[in-house]
Parts: sequence; structure tokens; C-alpha cells
Amino acid sequence: MLFKEQCNIIFCCFFLLLPVFNGNGQDTLNLKFNNYKTLKLANRCYDDANYYPAIDLYKKLYAVDPENISVIIKLAECYVQIRDYLPAMKMYKETLDKDAQYYPLARYYYALMLKMNGKYEEALQAFSDFSKEYTGVDFYLYKNKAKDEIVNCQFAISALKMKNDSIYIENIEEINNDNSDFAPVIYGDNVLIFSSLPADHAINRDNDTLTFIRLYKSEINKQGAFNRPELLEGPFNTSEMHTANGCFFPDKKRFCFTRCRQSWDRRIICTVFISEYIDNILKEPEKLCEEINLPGYTATHPNIGVTEDKREILYFVSDRPGGIGGLDIWCSEISADNTCTPPVNLGNKINTQGDEATPFFDSKTQTLYFSSDGWNNIGGLDIFKSEMRKSKWSMAQNMGIPINSSVDDFYYILSGEPSKGFLVSNRSGGNSAIGETCCDDIYWFGTKPRMVHNALLDTETILAERDTVKITLDSMRDSLNKDILLMKKIENIKIEEVSEIENIEENVSYIINNIFFDFDKATLTAESLKELDNLVSVLGKKSEALVEISAHTDSKGSDSYNINLSQRRAESVVRCLISKGIKKERLIAKGYGETRPVAPNTHPDSRDNPGGRAMNRRVEFKLVGKVIMN
Repeated sequence: MLFKEQCNIIFCCFFLLLPVFNGNGQDTLNLKFNNYKTLKLANRCYDDANYYPAIDLYKKLYAVDPENISVIIKLAECYVQIRDYLPAMKMYKETLDKDAQYYPLARYYYALMLKMNGKYEEALQAFSDFSKEYTGVDFYLYKNKAKDEIVNCQFAISALKMKNDSIYIENIEEINNDNSDFAPVIYGDNVLIFSSLPADHAINRDNDTLTFIRLYKSEINKQGAFNRPELLEGPFNTSEMHTANGCFFPDKKRFCFTRCRQSWDRRIICTVFISEYIDNILKEPEKLCEEINLPGYTATHPNIGVTEDKREILYFVSDRPGGIGGLDIWCSEISADNTCTPPVNLGNKINTQGDEATPFFDSKTQTLYFSSDGWNNIGGLDIFKSEMRKSKWSMAQNMGIPINSSVDDFYYILSGEPSKGFLVSNRSGGNSAIGETCCDDIYWFGTKPRMVHNALLDTETILAERDTVKITLDSMRDSLNKDILLMKKIENIKIEEVSEIENIEENVSYIINNIFFDFDKATLTAESLKELDNLVSVLGKKSEALVEISAHTDSKGSDSYNINLSQRRAESVVRCLISKGIKKERLIAKGYGETRPVAPNTHPDSRDNPGGRAMNRRVEFKLVGKVIMN
């Protein structure tokens, strides 16, 4: 299933935007249509892509005649179109149970719905069965489709086993409404700009007017939460076209976005516009150069990246001639006067016979993040990355679980901190008007520290799981990235003091809690001494262990200053341990400064993050070898 068949160029919204028939609580048919007229009206809704009223009508017919397989199939197909995959799966299964020969392709789509619902083992078997049994005239086409999906299911099963549990993904409930919210972009210190359908429109069956996607903004308050979204000020939103997919140039003085409208042949054509600040006034948007906006073809999802030699490159998505598949990612160099070089297709290490979309170029790492349904995937659209190496792209790499899910995942952007940012998904658990997965929400993601045995571990530390340890974590919003995780309870383990820790592993860093220094000094506070008594008890049980005591700072101050300060603090802890009876031959003091953060020092919008800085100002211990004492 091509991406453009299930979503559209501005993503998963167009099917919500077409005029619908009034279908309020007075009963859609009001019992004045007979079944034939009802079916005719339902089919007309379906043909016009008015899937929601079509579902209402087909359900009415199903209630009257539950054995009508053609109605069941139409219901299933409508649910697929609105991405409500659970009832679609049930309808295809019912088709197979009642008459598997009536619609032989039902077996293929049932397998696909199993996959979209994350039932990969069952989907794998269903695709295999379909390949063996299907004998239609399009046998070779669907055999190849099933073969690709078998590979995808195997890939998804492997991805589940390799799931990265150190990554959290959380719905931003304050800004997501019941419809689709997408295309996040960070502006300034505390503003998130995004695209959305108005909350009081879209899937309102009493509303027969056309609704347009608009740009919104939400400011982040002092508590790190998002305020109620408001329409973006400026000459952007119109009452005639969909407005979406904003991005800023690095200097924040130019803003690109897309406007989209339906063409005479019912295609959605998007055009990239640009608006500039001149004399502190945001000027009326103008179409970007014709090299980008090729007449008769769509150009959407603009994103600006900067090369190592400081050239500004516009990445965008288009169905123009010369591509590899349906929607491809292209690039063009943009000059200060907004002139463009002829667009270049990014090639077959990124683009496929399927669809690629939502590019985001991280200029710091020279890495392109994008979404695709053409590479091996876990769901529908998956997020991938490719690095620019010596002017060549590396092979696209799937970002795995939990970044990707069994459904659509796209609009991946970074916030300025490593592995922190936003993405868009219609995964289960979001705000959805109808069904579990109909609508897209904006999520934030990041890496989380682990707290085990009264010690907060580096996010790269992986401890072996033990059946007797059950850890419950409560998440507390301390900042935009929600980096603070507090331990609530540990069952079946006594942790009256740190000395009860067993099986401490070598070359694993453990943060020593409650170690404090006076501001800008290496002097331990009185509160720290009791915690060091616990560490002395632990080290007493590891009498031959060579121990590194390392100190870390936040990012305030120069690199050299922080290295020096952290070294002095590590040496201060070592001196304290020696005074408490630990042999000096067993201890190594090491200051790492700000080079090994476990949390972001700033928010994604560049505001200071006191919680993150506090986590980075820490002292760790690590067993690095053995010392033979005389």
C-alpha cells in the first residue's frame, strides 16, 4: 500500500477535509431510505473518499444484513482509509470466516492489518499462507508484495528484541487535539510551531463546510508545559488553502512553509512559500523559485540544512519527473536572495519505489532523518537516517523501536540536544477522534537515566535483568524533556543502605547520590559525608578492587575550567575516602568536566534546564580492576 494512497501529501488529513453528508444523532438514514438506496449512497460516499459517512451507512446495512460480505469488505476498506486498523482487521477476518473465496485478496489485507496492529508473528504466518494459496490473475504482483511484507515482519520481530528501553516517547497532550497535529518546528526560546486541523472541525459530521489545515503555535511556560495553542500570527494562514509544514532558515529571518489545494483532477498540489523579516516586519509570503515549485507537481515538507562548508540546502519532497518512486526527497542550494539551484534527487540510498517524506537535516552531525514506506519497515511509514560522508549518503538505517511503531511515524526533528526532539505518529494511546490510530499526534522523545539499587546509572549502562528485581519508576515533569525519573519502589530488595548492593559490575559507572559541593568549589558539604560512609562500606566488601572516582560538571564555564573543577572535586572525594580508611593505592581521581552529560543542559528551545544541569553535576564510582595489597 503506497503511502500516498493512505495518507496524502500533507499527511493523513485530506480524508477529513472533504465535505460530508449530514449524519447527526437523528439517525443518518432516519429510516426513510431502503437498503438499495442506502447502499447506493454509501458507495457514492466511498467513491468520493467521504469515508466517515460511508462507514455510518455501511454499518447500518451490516446491522440489517450481517451476512452481506460485500458490505463487510467495504467497511474494512473504509477503516483502512481512515487508518483505524483494529476494526479493519476484524472485518477482513470476518470475510475470511464467512467465505474465503468471495474475495481472495482479503487474506492479504488481513495479514497487513495484523502487521499494522503489531501482531507480527501472526502476520508472518498469514502472509506465508496467502503466498501459497493465492492464484489470482495478479498472482505475481501480490506474491512479491507478500514476500516484501514477510521480510518486514521478520525485521519487526528482530526490532522488538532489540528495542531501546533507554528512549522515552511521550504524547504532548497539551497541544494535541482529537484530529491530526503534525509538522513541529522549534522557534526561539519557548515556542513550538505546528500544523493542525481546527479542533472544532474535521470529524464533525454535522459540519458540511470545507476545513483548512492551519499553522499554530504553543508557548512553553515556566513550568515546562505547553500553553493552549493559538493560531500563528502573521501572513500565513488563509481561508482558501491548507497551510502546513513550516521550517526556519538558521538565522530565523526566513520562514518556509507549504500551501496546498486540490486540483481539478482531485490531486493535492502543494507549493513552497517563503516569508522574510525586513525591518522587523514579516513580509507577505511569496512562492519560492520555480526550480522548486515545478508547475503541475507537488513540492512539500521543506527543511533547511547547512553543509560543512556553510552552504544552505533546502530538502523537500516532490512527485516531479526524474524520481525513483512515488514521492522522493530532493535538494537544492538556496542563496541569500532566495534563488535556487536545479533540484537534485537524493538517490537510491534514500529514495525507493515507495514514498519518502518529512526530511530533517541535522547540521551538527550531517545526518538526514526522513520517513519511508519503501525500505524494510516495522509498520507503515518508518523513520530512517542517513549520514553525509564525503559528499555521499550512507545507506538508509531504520531507527528501530520505540522511535518506530506498527503504524506511521514521521516528522522526526532534533531539538539541539543529542537524541532529544519531536516526532509525529498515529500510534495507539494518542488523542484520536475515532478509533485508536486514525489521527496523528506530536510526541517528544529523549533518553532517560536509570535508577537501580539506589544509584542513578549512566544512560549507556545496561544491567543484566534479574527476576527478583522489580523496579517501578514514576515520571515527573521537571523540564521540556522530562529527564528526571524518580524511583518509587523496589520490591524484593533491601536498600537500607548502599552497602546492601551486590554484584556490582566492573567497568560500570554508578552515580553516588547526595554528593554536593559548595558553588564553584571542590569542598564537600557536610551532607555528602554520610553518603560516602555508605560507599566506604561497599568498597570494604570489594577489598581488592581498583576504583575510579570521577566527577562531572554541567556545561556552564569553559571546557578547560570544567575539567579542572571536576578534577579537583574528584580528588576531594578521594581524600575523604582515604581519611575513612580506604587505601590510596586503590583510588584513582578523574575529572571529565562537561564531556559526559546524562541529561540536557538546556531545553529544546535553548532555555536553561536547571534539572538537567543538576543531574550532570555528579560524582560516580567505577570498579576498573584489582590491586594486590601487601
